[in-house]
Amino acid sequence: MEATLLALAESLQCIDEEFEQLSHAEQVFIAIWELEAEVNNGGFDLYFLNSAGDNAAFAVHALEEIGAFATAMVLKEAFRQYPDSKPPRDRSERMRLHPEVIPESWERLDEKFFAHPDNLTLLLHRYVTKHKTELRGAAEAGF
Repeated sequence: MEATLLALAESLQCIDEEFEQLSHAEQVFIAIWELEAEVNNGGFDLYFLNSAGDNAAFAVHALEEIGAFATAMVLKEAFRQYPDSKPPRDRSERMRLHPEVIPESWERLDEKFFAHPDNLTLLLHRYVTKHKTELRGAAEAGF
């Protein structure tokens, strides 16, 4: 299951299009894939500092769409680190606001995410299987 998701992620990373130009299913996959990869690699701190955080608002909806409601709540809680609970879509603006965020807050949120409140691998695999015709490279990845 993880191997097919990884193959799809690698395939979609080769697409030279802006996020908004991707199909809805591709956006869902990428938003969740990037969230999980960035948080697993360096926590929410890294997620919001990197370009993956540009799509954080969409990632909440993507998580809800695949049924990962508990993880969506953790991400929404991370939003509260920003004014009006809205992380800016613009990366440089997020970086400007970032020093105001308390490191212990990120650590607490990371722990909630790492507790795996939802099985993202399973839920994402089910989503891709259901929407494989809308995802370029899904057939080649084994879906």
